[in-house]
Amino acid sequence: MQLLDTSEIDRRRVLGVGVAVPGAVDAGKRRLLLTINLSWRDVPVADIMEPLLGLPVVVEHNVRSMAVAEVRFGIGRGLESLGFVYLRTGLGAGLVVEGHPFSGGVHGAIEIGHLQVLDADQRCVCGNKGCLETVVSDRALSRAAADLDVNGENLLRAIWDVRDEDPRAELVIDRVVAALAQGLATFVNLLNPELILLGGALGAIPRPLFDQIVAQARAAVFPVIRESVQIEPSSLGGDVGMLGGAAVVLEATFYS
Repeated sequence: MQLLDTSEIDRRRVLGVGVAVPGAVDAGKRRLLLTINLSWRDVPVADIMEPLLGLPVVVEHNVRSMAVAEVRFGIGRGLESLGFVYLRTGLGAGLVVEGHPFSGGVHGAIEIGHLQVLDADQRCVCGNKGCLETVVSDRALSRAAADLDVNGENLLRAIWDVRDEDPRAELVIDRVVAALAQGLATFVNLLNPELILLGGALGAIPRPLFDQIVAQARAAVFPVIRESVQIEPSSLGGDVGMLGGAAVVLEATFYS
């Protein structure tokens, strides 16, 4: 409301408000069904916010909204399919197919962070073992950074920066790269999007580390599609989440 009040934009021109949430949403784009990392379940987001804002509210999975933003405003314009993988608190993914967000299945969520691709005894926040997020998530990277006595806004970059002085950091990087590459390869093997974009902490890592992840992911992809694998940083950078919120309102109004 404060943004609307101070923007000097005619309120009649505002179509609605997009809310990107870190979890599965209902088919009507009104409820957050479940988010593991926040322990929220069945939250009526639109019903709560619409009376406060006096505007229609569209609720969408956060990373799926980022994929939509890249298709509408970014490097994905003109592509038939685009995947987006985002690292922050957890590791999430979204997919656009034929220009529209993929919302198939029961809830349309692509839980790449909970692919069980690791031989590990550590239990994930979801209750299972061997999930990608036990290695590639804010929680896992925070533990590793504390052991290495490093800190920074981007913990993966901070760990990378000390790898030459501390061999333990090199081991952490190797494990993160191997796990993430396996997850990305699984994403490609199952869904084979034309382009996969990496965002959040993954969109702001040194290029040599990025290239290392891509090379290992490509090597693990089924041979016949290996050469078609395209993985790049998000073209919208830190604005991708905000633009994703706008994109899902446009999607609901004009494209669906």
